[in-house]
Amino acid sequence: MKIEKAALALIDCRDIRRKLRFFEETAITEYIDKHEIVDRVERFAENISFINTCIFVPNQIPIVMLIQKGRQSVYDWLQFLCTKDERRQQGDNDKFIKYVCMVLETMDRWGKRIFDEESVQSFATDFCTLFTQITSRDELLSVLRSTNFGHSVINDSRLIQTMFFSLLTALIQICDSTNSILTLQQIEGSGSIYFFLFLMPASNCEVLPESTNNLSFSGVINWNFIKCWLNEQKMDGNRFVEGSVAQKICQAC
Repeated sequence: MKIEKAALALIDCRDIRRKLRFFEETAITEYIDKHEIVDRVERFAENISFINTCIFVPNQIPIVMLIQKGRQSVYDWLQFLCTKDERRQQGDNDKFIKYVCMVLETMDRWGKRIFDEESVQSFATDFCTLFTQITSRDELLSVLRSTNFGHSVINDSRLIQTMFFSLLTALIQICDSTNSILTLQQIEGSGSIYFFLFLMPASNCEVLPESTNNLSFSGVINWNFIKCWLNEQKMDGNRFVEGSVAQKICQAC
């Protein structure tokens, strides 16, 4: 009951100051407390959209506060969902992917309002670090395939574009480290690779610094991995990589 009461109390707050104060002191802590949500993961995930709609109201919360709260909530939710013990209890990979995608959808209230380079780089790094728990290439493929890249949130937000590009990088890196094969055909069916190579502004390739290490999920885009992978695809006769973003990457590295 504690979780439901916290959520309902957020809705009952009549002025923005009380709402923000309550959200700051109680809601996040209560809502992501693992001990309160054991065996209730499905209800937890289903409420994400409800809370998002009621809290992240455009033009009511100051931009700085909106970014701070949005960042904290998405980080905590993903951290909770990516916990190995929790996933073993759930025992359903399809549900896990569904919940992750539901969390990503909460960004529509605030993600596209983050523009400065430092915030974009920092958030994308935090986001990718969370996925260190995901060691399966199939799970990363599922996240990319389950994402609607035609969503206006993704098209409008450089932050979210960078985060998804980082996931693609992580996927390439883990395939490299495990000597498994990843081809364009495996992911282009979802529209994700088309988005990465043609629709994502080429300037976004410069958002994150080049990484010199070979660690999977390093939190930053390893351009050398991307470049080598794209060149391999091109050598195999796949002209799909000749998009503006792919050319930008190969020229920059």
